[in-house]
Amino acid sequence: MLIGSQPNGLPAGIALHAELRALVAARLKPEPALRAAGVNAAAELGVDPTLGRIATGAVADLVFVVGDPLADFYEALNVVAVLRKVRFFSVAGLIERVQTAEIV
Repeated sequence: MLIGSQPNGLPAGIALHAELRALVAARLKPEPALRAAGVNAAAELGVDPTLGRIATGAVADLVFVVGDPLADFYEALNVVAVLRKVRFFSVAGLIERVQTAEIV
């Protein structure tokens, strides 16, 4: 099972969460739903098998949340930070950056 296979008219991050919520609402357990957005998607795209995994030698961007999405899936929405290509971004910092950005 994969997430993100077709556009649904929503911005990328919101679309991903909407699809995840739909899977859980359809009674899919949280772990396979999260795998559909990560390791399963990477495997289907045929990319390096170390992508999308959290393991020694693997390559993954990380999303930090408050809570445990495996116990309560909706806690996956409580994003506080992102680690992308070894750079740490707090949600507060990203929001501040957007609010102070010059409109082009």
